[in-house]
Amino acid sequence: MTSAKEARIYTQADKDGQFRRQNAFFRDTISADHPVFKPDSGRYLLYVNTGCPWANRTILVRNLLKLQDHVDITYLAPILSPDGWYWDGKDGADERDPIWGHHLIRDVYHSVEPSYDLRYTVPVLLDKQTKRIVSNESSEIIRMLYTFPSADSKLDLYPLAMRSDIDALNEWIYNDINNGVYKTGFAASQAVYDEHVRTLFRALDRLEALLSSDGRQYLLGSELTEADVRLYPTIARFDISYHYAFRCNLRKVSDYPALQAWFKRLYAQHEFRSATHFDQIKVGYTMAAAKGGWDTQTDRPIVPAGPVLDL
Repeated sequence: MTSAKEARIYTQADKDGQFRRQNAFFRDTISADHPVFKPDSGRYLLYVNTGCPWANRTILVRNLLKLQDHVDITYLAPILSPDGWYWDGKDGADERDPIWGHHLIRDVYHSVEPSYDLRYTVPVLLDKQTKRIVSNESSEIIRMLYTFPSADSKLDLYPLAMRSDIDALNEWIYNDINNGVYKTGFAASQAVYDEHVRTLFRALDRLEALLSSDGRQYLLGSELTEADVRLYPTIARFDISYHYAFRCNLRKVSDYPALQAWFKRLYAQHEFRSATHFDQIKVGYTMAAAKGGWDTQTDRPIVPAGPVLDL
């Protein structure tokens, strides 16, 4: 029997079987002309865990821009417990929250906003000076990181001339792939699962066609951009977790030659490899798999779409 506390943490789909991602609650920004939040070195703290793909994209940008001396970071455990994300001092996680000494991320949220009653997600970007959360939206946090003086001044992940192309890629990759694996894996009806798993693999087919069309190294040509950074965490988790834990099993990334080559190209770079912890990813998603996969309307297990047998 699932307790009310566990249901609040682990129940992901709405009553119609659809997973709908919660909108971020904290949506401020950092900029040189902001009245409060300036891009001051050492002022901010990033809350992450190594299993979460949304947190992973912020770690990647911090690595790529060499902001380790400018933006602090604290690592939570990669497992979602009945109490939410937590610190335990094991496998690279810190012992506790470095600001208040908390052991649960929910207590960080409540220290900032006592009335907060939504999901307690990572990443979180906290201003240590005011003890306020600037943002808990990963896509906006990574762009805030662009405002800090980078040790690698040659790297521009969001160049002005490419912004419309990056934004267009981000939109469908987010809807159909980044979030698509969750809409598939957290589906609570067979019909919803069947809908989203096929949308997901059509999008992966589209990626393969894009990358193989002219032998490009990255999604938009010869230069690494934000679009690559946002896609990478999902692809890094696909074959080892989403394929089995979320029943995204029509094919593997390794079945797509151009996409696999793109993934290996990024993983070979220290900034990506050092932020990719396969063991911790597998632990977190194995736990997630144990909590889902049931059609709540028919009270039967959701049947995976694949693998497709070559007979």
